[in-house]
Amino acid sequence: MTLKEFEHFSVLVAVKYELLCAPSKSVVFFTVNLLAVFASVRRSKHSFIRRIMSVNLRSVFAFAKEYHQKKESQKDIQYGTAGFRSHADNLDYVMYRMGVLAALRSRAKASQAIGVMITASHNPEHDNGVKLIDPLGEMLEQRWEKLATDLVNVPDNELEAQVAKICEDEQIDNNEPAKVFVGMDTRYHSPQLSGAVVNGILALKGTVINFGIVTTPMLHYFVTCTNTQNAYGLPTEEGYMNKLITAFKALRGESCVQGNYRNQLFYDGANGVGSLKMLGFIKKLNGALDVKVFNSNGKINFKCGADFVKTNHRVPEGLPEEALASGRCCSVDGDADRVVYYFTDDEGVFHLLDGDRIATLLAGYLKDLIGQCGVQLEMGLVQTAYANGASTDYIVNQMKIPVSCTRTGVKHLHHKALEYDIGVYFEANGHGTIIYSDKAKQAIQVASRDETRTDEQRKTAARLLQFVNLTNETVGDAISDMLLVETVLHAKGWNLVDWLASYTDLPNVLEKVNLADRNVITVTDADRVVVSPEGLQDSIDEIVLKFPKGRSFVRPSGTEDIVRVYAEADTRANATQLAFEVANLVFDRAGGIGSRPVKMELFRSGIAMFWGFCEGLNFVQEYKKILPDDEPLPERLDILLFGSGDPRHILAIAAQLFLHPELKVNVYLAEGCIELLARHMVLLAIAFEDPQLLSVKGKTHLFLDIYGNNLIRPFSSAYLSSKAKELTNVITDQEYGLQQAPIFNYEALRYKERDQLENVFRFWTNAPEHVFNIARYWEDRLRAQLGVRYDHRHGAFDWDLQMRLRENGAKQVCPQEYKHWRETGIAFTFPEYEQSDPNKTFAVGLVRNGKGFLHRGSVGDNMTGPYIAFGQKCAEEKLSHSKHGVNDFRSTDVSERNVLQIMYEIQERHPYCFNPKDIHQFGSHQLDTGKNLNKHDARTELLEAVHYNKPLLGCDNLTVHFLSVEDVLRMHELDRFAAKFDMVFVASNYFDLLKDGFNSVWKDNCLLCFETRQLTVFSKKEIKEHNDKIKAYAQKQSLAAVTNFSINKTHSVLCYKQISNK
Repeated sequence: MTLKEFEHFSVLVAVKYELLCAPSKSVVFFTVNLLAVFASVRRSKHSFIRRIMSVNLRSVFAFAKEYHQKKESQKDIQYGTAGFRSHADNLDYVMYRMGVLAALRSRAKASQAIGVMITASHNPEHDNGVKLIDPLGEMLEQRWEKLATDLVNVPDNELEAQVAKICEDEQIDNNEPAKVFVGMDTRYHSPQLSGAVVNGILALKGTVINFGIVTTPMLHYFVTCTNTQNAYGLPTEEGYMNKLITAFKALRGESCVQGNYRNQLFYDGANGVGSLKMLGFIKKLNGALDVKVFNSNGKINFKCGADFVKTNHRVPEGLPEEALASGRCCSVDGDADRVVYYFTDDEGVFHLLDGDRIATLLAGYLKDLIGQCGVQLEMGLVQTAYANGASTDYIVNQMKIPVSCTRTGVKHLHHKALEYDIGVYFEANGHGTIIYSDKAKQAIQVASRDETRTDEQRKTAARLLQFVNLTNETVGDAISDMLLVETVLHAKGWNLVDWLASYTDLPNVLEKVNLADRNVITVTDADRVVVSPEGLQDSIDEIVLKFPKGRSFVRPSGTEDIVRVYAEADTRANATQLAFEVANLVFDRAGGIGSRPVKMELFRSGIAMFWGFCEGLNFVQEYKKILPDDEPLPERLDILLFGSGDPRHILAIAAQLFLHPELKVNVYLAEGCIELLARHMVLLAIAFEDPQLLSVKGKTHLFLDIYGNNLIRPFSSAYLSSKAKELTNVITDQEYGLQQAPIFNYEALRYKERDQLENVFRFWTNAPEHVFNIARYWEDRLRAQLGVRYDHRHGAFDWDLQMRLRENGAKQVCPQEYKHWRETGIAFTFPEYEQSDPNKTFAVGLVRNGKGFLHRGSVGDNMTGPYIAFGQKCAEEKLSHSKHGVNDFRSTDVSERNVLQIMYEIQERHPYCFNPKDIHQFGSHQLDTGKNLNKHDARTELLEAVHYNKPLLGCDNLTVHFLSVEDVLRMHELDRFAAKFDMVFVASNYFDLLKDGFNSVWKDNCLLCFETRQLTVFSKKEIKEHNDKIKAYAQKQSLAAVTNFSINKTHSVLCYKQISNK
């Protein structure tokens, strides 16, 4: 055996021996280091004790190489406010190295205890993470965050040298003791990762105290207690619980009910460690607080927990039915370091009380106590830029408490709070606490014993001391914060309605923008002001000025290439619009990638762009109506579809163009989402497919399937996969595109948008990693939308159909088809087909993620349905016949007839003659729609279809121009669109995007068609409000009405004519 081999062998034996000797709660080191023994033979001048206790840094590399190797494929990661977080499978080597760093940190801090917490907090169960806790319970010093990042990212063969560099730079003596506390959450992979941390500590001969499963705040508490020689409390779980419960009971007093306050709390434990520890608290509370724990034994953070409630603005799954009627509820996250409150009122409306609310509640109560006991202390409240502006206004102007704003991240709030005698800090997500200076504690202590003060003042000071003891000052603590909130609500006699009434939040929106490099954006002034790119902040300020009570800022992520855009304003619509405009500005100025930001609030509200809410219009015929009787059509018509959502208008024009062979029609398609352009392409491709590949009826059913069904036939999915490959070639090879799709013109698309289209088409192909479980997403949205009404959803569906949709004029829609669509997302069903495969054309926000893709799940309309465009009217009146409110034909049957006509006339170039045998008649029948697939049964992988690569049918007098998504916002600024269009169609959900200069794109005598919300589930009041906005806009632009408003009828489109200036 060579000396080098012997060294490696001796290190492993030494460390393994230490592991065998390590008990679960403490480690007593008695290590025989064979390398030291071997060296002693050669260097007898060293003392034996010194050799036994010395650390050989080669052991760090040896153990890493043997057990915790870093793969070459591992990407660099960065230590942030939350430490390191990633998929658990990628963290073994990270944990080991963080154990090494913890031992070094302890020695650098004079052998004080350092904490290592293994948790991914509110992340999904498959993730995990690790972060270090400094001696007084603080987050790791920022300078050491860089050391952590560097240490984790070096290859194994440089690990020893990196450790040696840290020791040299920080002057660490590895002969000094090192003490490290380790804790973990309840994730199934936490014990294994904890073992890796312990191995790292032992590799540097550190002492480990493993506390097992604890909340993150508990470990912070243990570290602080130990390093203050128990002055802060006993560093045990029992000590932690007793300190909080003793203070809580003292503050609670004898009565548990006061005013509107009731002694019952529903506690969502997020299926994490917070639920386990609360069950222990309940036993010790002895009824002082009646806590009902739910979500205590499932998948951590899955559809539950503080982050889920805050992000989705809805109650978690598992909430007991008795809590729905104004029950006081709270949710913690997976490691119990954040908490939010909420309730559902008598009308079923959800109300959230987040970290901003908690901060104002606690600060106001503290201010009252300080004033009552007569102690002179400076109190301040620390917020981040994400705090709601209404809360800041309330704190400063109503409560008269100073507010400081600091950078996002708990460490920044914590350090800022230290500047006050009493510093209150909370993030909106529910993470926060209160810090009391030594001066404050001493002053309150003296006041509680000061005989010159009144009895009431002394009692108040004593109460304030108990409030201090109830606070975990080391870090945000969900359990401590919850007990503080309960104390204040009890003292004030408030329920959550009383608490909510203190002020009204401003509507706010948070969106994300994907960038090629997040470092392009730098910020200052507590993340509120952009420094670079130069001029970006000025442009943001200009946009903000347009909105009452507007505020917006952008902040780059610390861990991934995204920028978050926050916006708030006086109304939800204005906040949404503000976020939309700023997000698009950032996308343009900072190198956005993937899909351009879209108005996601429109999707969430059920008004999407996957289909329209008016019938398909043949704009050639509509334009003829405004011409004098003796005036012929011009030789060319340029038509702008501003957010049509589907190709219904294009198809209606194309089907009848054989009647006007001398007319050239250019349709310009403007959509704010790249995936919608791709969807237009494939739906148009179906209509223009070579008849040798698809029959007219085959095209009809294929079109309806992809157009309106969440789950589609295997044939449809195979077609989509094949056509996606063909369309990829069309947009990437100009010459090939002209040959294969002569009606498409995509010259206006930027190269990066063509790349994005290519990604969309790639996602549509059938590959195992291209997962889109839309059936599950649809159900999740439905549950979130209906909330407590979900169990009675069929009644809700029936009300929406009968009292809204049919009452508003969409009478062709039948109950059985509508209810089936609301339940499953499958609108068009026929007895001969069964839908089983996900319709990937409904995926938006696609971003490449390795071989797979990230997306926004299920968005779009899930209340009105895809029945309006083709399923309301047709030439045969008998198809609209009904008896006692029961239709002879479904909207599906009418859609089949109308689409069949379109497909026939595009292909054959002459008029269609209706044949009743061509369509189905199932108006009054309850169809057996086949197996309603369970959301987990939806197929994701299919056999490939035949190759659909024949040239599409030509139409010499029609061209469809696909505009850049950037044109949606900037069209009025671009010279190429000046006085361009003879006709303009504006979708109902794009009306708010119209700019002041939009009229610059109209020609004289331009026909403008505004889609209304008539044929939707909107209320009559909402429909009227939207119509009034259209009429006000028309009046402002001096447009002449074409629609005859004197006729007492409903209108799905309002038409106006631009008055000529000549």
